[in-house]
Amino acid sequence: LKWVHDNIAAFGGDPGNVTIFGESAGSASVCALMATPSAKGLFHKAICESGAAHVGLARDKSAETARTLLAKLGCSDDPAKALTLSADAIFKAQHEIETENTGRPGLLFAPTADGDVLPRRAIDCIRDGSANGVPLLAGTTRDETKLMFAFNPQFREQSAAELRTRMGGIVGEAHADAVIASYGEQAPYETATAAITDSVFWIPTVKLLEAQAKLAPSYAYRIDWPSPMMGGVVGAGHVIEVGFVFGTHARDEVKDFFGTGPDAEALAAAMMDSWLAFAKTGNPATPTLDWPRYDAAKRATTIFGDGAPHVVHDPNAARRLAWEALGDERVGM
Repeated sequence: LKWVHDNIAAFGGDPGNVTIFGESAGSASVCALMATPSAKGLFHKAICESGAAHVGLARDKSAETARTLLAKLGCSDDPAKALTLSADAIFKAQHEIETENTGRPGLLFAPTADGDVLPRRAIDCIRDGSANGVPLLAGTTRDETKLMFAFNPQFREQSAAELRTRMGGIVGEAHADAVIASYGEQAPYETATAAITDSVFWIPTVKLLEAQAKLAPSYAYRIDWPSPMMGGVVGAGHVIEVGFVFGTHARDEVKDFFGTGPDAEALAAAMMDSWLAFAKTGNPATPTLDWPRYDAAKRATTIFGDGAPHVVHDPNAARRLAWEALGDERVGM
């Protein structure tokens, strides 16, 4: 960002009108930058796709992970030696650590609240105004976690009792029944994927929008376009918006995942127009799409991929309220 600020004018760019955006871990990184004091003023708009601001591992937890990684690399006595190792060796050690961590919740490799670069959890910094005046465009896909779980037969065939046990672990025994009830009558698999989608992606994004909407124009979206792959098993899963944001959905190597045809072309055109409009002006509305700002009263959310783009107010309100009763500690990665 400093390089862009100092040099982008030579390429025809405007250092006073910089938009940062990312998807998934990239979106969480955007939120971390929104909370980073040294990045303040180096960007002017932010787009967060399927990742939000409940990031910022405790420093001691990250230090423990670092020590474990160095030990697996044989560099405990000489940490600088790790800089000379191959990427394959480092990835192998990281994979071993993550595999061994299956019984513990949360990510081990993620932004760390070190008190300097990232002073605290990103959401706490943002609530306190770290990105004051920075317009935000943020949203998720409807079925984020189906991409992760659709190919796991045991998960897809879980019973109601297994769902109850799983939800007890996610939200706590005292809240499990109320949260499950907020999803209505459907198969346990559908409730499980929807609840994990909400816990990891949607509810943190709602909390990000709530915080930033008090400080700058903020806009919400949801992607409902289902992937046609394998009969639609992943639904509107994680990353489904990426091909349409970049207009690459019809490339040979990815078209079976994103889908093609007139509706897909219209979706790509609508999303690219809105993303570009936001990058230029801080407002994603276009001549063919009125996109109201997000606020805690109406919670206007623009839906893409279910017919023409349209606005829904407070979608899935019962689910949102069930999660709201839990506070911050049960959501995020």
